[in-house]
Amino acid sequence: MEGVLVRAADTKERVQMIYEAKDGMLSQRIVTVHKLNKKDVLVWCHY
Repeated sequence: MEGVLVRAADTKERVQMIYEAKDGMLSQRIVTVHKLNKKDVLVWCHY
């Protein structure tokens, strides 16, 4: 998964992501990765 996020950050290509919110709800979104480090991922959601 990390390789996909790194590549998406480098190319600004949109990726489909499923993530768990703090309240435990799962959400599926199409996003563009803007910043990525070992701890956090900053994305723009295209809904």
